Amino acid sequence: MWDLFWQRRERRLWKKTARHGLSGALDCPRPAQRFVHGFQLRGWVASEAPAVVTAYLGGQKVWQSEADTPRPDVGPSARGFSTFIRAGLYAHRRIVVLRVTARLASAAETDALTLHEFPILRGDGGTRLPRWAYGRVWDQDSTTPADAMDAVAGYTDATEWERSGRSTADNLVHKLGITVSDDVLEVGCGAARVGVHLAARCRHWSGADVSPNMLRFARAALEGTNNTSLHQLNGFDLAEFDDATMDVVYCTAVFMHLDEWDRFRYVTEFYRVLRPGGRAYFDNFDLRSPDGWRLFRQMSELDVAVRPPNVSKASTEQELTWYAEQAGFSSIASETGQLWITVIAQKQASTG
Repeated sequence: MWDLFWQRRERRLWKKTARHGLSGALDCPRPAQRFVHGFQLRGWVASEAPAVVTAYLGGQKVWQSEADTPRPDVGPSARGFSTFIRAGLYAHRRIVVLRVTARLASAAETDALTLHEFPILRGDGGTRLPRWAYGRVWDQDSTTPADAMDAVAGYTDATEWERSGRSTADNLVHKLGITVSDDVLEVGCGAARVGVHLAARCRHWSGADVSPNMLRFARAALEGTNNTSLHQLNGFDLAEFDDATMDVVYCTAVFMHLDEWDRFRYVTEFYRVLRPGGRAYFDNFDLRSPDGWRLFRQMSELDVAVRPPNVSKASTEQELTWYAEQAGFSSIASETGQLWITVIAQKQASTG
């Protein structure tokens, strides 16, 4: 798609420049190409008189020279240009627009015509994981227990970790009516911040997460329990669990890290694994709440080239309740607050 767009743009520019006695093209770089320390700029200009080529990055002129190298591979009137543009020549940015212009040497710079204009990406030399690679993303952020706490909750204070986990467990018991006869599943359990407090209040607690590191820390936290199990997710669904095997499924502070399609897929999976009459709980930060909008604006200001794959994404009450409705839940309630939207949905009880 990128290539098709820029090929069409290049054809339009060719026609425009050809009418002024100039034509040209870039050999490199290409649109959206990544670079670290710099990049090679190379191309050609065809004209009857000497031509000057100028390169701009982010609107700043970084290079100018006459095209003076014969390019018989292009044509008898073509002259090539080549240089290496060092990254230090311009302000540090992750995405920068490269514009290359050409003009006759006898013409003013204001008469220069744009040959090419497209973005290139500045990298750090490392490999960025795609958004769908949730397991590897969270593994990178949870190499130590402290890192895992920080990745999940944004702090490393053990006292606050214990307090918040117990508070969330109390809230779930209250909202979902969890009893010692319930089989409970947490999707995105992390290091069992909540599960360690909930396990003793249900028949069986299952924790599921995409990150092996998170599950390793969860296993340590749950040591000594005899009614818990841990499962690694594939990042797309709950294929590890059979139909109608749970009484409660909850997922808290996870949907913010998922794309919309994945949120809906998980809600449909919640419905599948619940027994008739089972309850589901899921939440996200609310785009329309005071703190939610503030967080959304902060995320919007991140450099688009370096947004982490697990960047926080907002929801609306309408979005989350719609997922529950389309998944088949018969009883749906929602609550909004200073930051969060919470949805509680129940699967219709068996009528048999």
